[in-house]
Amino acid sequence: MRYQVFNGYVGTIIVSIVAVGVGIAAYKQIKSFIDNKNKNKNKINPDEKSFPLLEGKPVEYAVDYLKTYYPHLNCYPINQNSARIMDLNLERVWLNHDDNNIVVGIPKIE
Repeated sequence: MRYQVFNGYVGTIIVSIVAVGVGIAAYKQIKSFIDNKNKNKNKINPDEKSFPLLEGKPVEYAVDYLKTYYPHLNCYPINQNSARIMDLNLERVWLNHDDNNIVVGIPKIE
């Protein structure tokens, strides 16, 4: 009888240790996933078609950013109310800005 009670305690302890080990492994895996996701968040993507990071920034900053990280693109600052060419050009980014030279809207390849 005593052996069965002792064996029950040992079994409970072993199950508890295994559960803690599984919990730690799951925590490490989730933390690694989140860290990798955050690390790649600000990474430059050469296939990017829009640039939400530039919305609300000064036009000069937006032009420098695009010329630095996307030298293959032609960027054209233009007042938001001005007429423009509407043809499709995959190497052109219109930087719509207001009268204070702040980028309005999300710049896109158009």
